[in-house]
Amino acid sequence: MPALERDIFRPFGFTPRSGQELGWGNTFLPVAELGYLRYLPPEEREDDGVVFEVDYAPVEGMEDADERLADASARHGSLMGDGRCRCPTVRPPTLAPLT
Repeated sequence: MPALERDIFRPFGFTPRSGQELGWGNTFLPVAELGYLRYLPPEEREDDGVVFEVDYAPVEGMEDADERLADASARHGSLMGDGRCRCPTVRPPTLAPLT
């Protein structure tokens, strides 16, 4: 971290505080037919068991988008419980998107 501070933060006027904890950020899971799903923190969830939010643009024409989202929640929700993002920007793409 010292190199990150020295080379990136400090030259642009940012001074990180030691021990600083970052809050819950957005975490995403790529799912082939649904695009990127945003994992919802518990306080944003409804009682229907869906743990993801989808950008409706890619699924607008799908008649069963809600069912697919519910299925993705049931199949992949526990994977995201560790709080780590699975998008290729954060994590290099070593696997194809989940189906």
